[in-house]
Amino acid sequence: MMNIFKKYFIKTKKEEKPEDLTEISRTVAPLIDKTANDVFVSHCSELLEKPITYIIPAVWGKNVNDELTPTQVKINEIVAPVVDKVIRLFEFKDLNKEQQFAFEYLLRGLFISKITFMIELKKNLDLKSISHANNGDEILSMTKPIGNA
Repeated sequence: MMNIFKKYFIKTKKEEKPEDLTEISRTVAPLIDKTANDVFVSHCSELLEKPITYIIPAVWGKNVNDELTPTQVKINEIVAPVVDKVIRLFEFKDLNKEQQFAFEYLLRGLFISKITFMIELKKNLDLKSISHANNGDEILSMTKPIGNA
């Protein structure tokens, strides 16, 4: 009997449409991956020559001690608009400056991590190929011909 009254007199929450929890991430993840890849491919030779910390001021667009190099400026020109776009995609309301900085810090840190990973992976692959090439020479020098020619 009580259930009948509840049905008619007690307000229930309206059922909301189920949200697609992955909607933003399906947009943001490929955008970040593509941008990091574009930065690496476009500036690979210089990134490999410089210390690994070279990428940090490039992604932030600021260098505490010196001016940015032309390559760092170009990298920042690629990264900065993407950071802004990602922040807009999240549609934050009433985001104060501290919260915005924290979110930007996470995004820029993600870019730095991804690009750094690509740099180190490339270095390791290059070293591995050099190592295999050198081992091939050693193995070849240790072989002895068999048979008559």
